[in-house]
Amino acid sequence: MNYNAIPDVFATHWNAVGEVDGWTEKTWLSVIVMPLILLGTQISLFIMGIGMKRAKIQLSAQAKEASANRELTQRKYGSWYLAAINYTMTILLVVLHYTTVILEN
Repeated sequence: MNYNAIPDVFATHWNAVGEVDGWTEKTWLSVIVMPLILLGTQISLFIMGIGMKRAKIQLSAQAKEASANRELTQRKYGSWYLAAINYTMTILLVVLHYTTVILEN
């Protein structure tokens, strides 16, 4: 929407001291690459969550109840972990994209 307001060259990499050491010229691809990476990450984590939900339960013949509880607990915390990673990556990449491409100053 604001493609014309984006500078012709913008910073895309900083060193450990915080000085800019990488620049990118404005193209349609350079402007949308961060949202595309974000979309790919979200789709990957969503597919992993579905796979985790549909995975076979591995039960122990000696302790079926304890084994089932352990499996369900692992799935529950695993899905929460994936959701936390997804939300964190979303926030990180949106902030990075905002500060490097969209923010005018």
